[in-house]
Amino acid sequence: MTKQSPEKGSSPSVDDLRRQVEGTRAELGQTVAALAAKADIKSRATQKMAQVTSNMQDRAAQARRQLTGSAHALGDRLHDEAPQAAWHRVYRTGGHTRLDRDALLAVCATAFVAVLLIRRSRRYR
Repeated sequence: MTKQSPEKGSSPSVDDLRRQVEGTRAELGQTVAALAAKADIKSRATQKMAQVTSNMQDRAAQARRQLTGSAHALGDRLHDEAPQAAWHRVYRTGGHTRLDRDALLAVCATAFVAVLLIRRSRRYR
């Protein structure tokens, strides 16, 4: 707010007072708008959520690019090896990575033996 000091002995004119009142109203309106923006928690939370979502999407895209590069490098390495050696390590079908058959059979056999041993130990109790 700016105050205009009237000259000594004279009172401010009506136009001067009206300008002061309009200036004060404008400043007050700006202050109220700023306070309302700070008090609008829902809007602030929505803005923050949009910002965090955008950041997470950017990070996911970056991770996707890094993984794609790593997958291409692994594919190049596997392509350079003999086809059977690559088959026994890892092969890709339909976008999913699967372990080789020998490892899967070994896990199944171990689980089967474990189940048999547990059942047998329960029989002798």
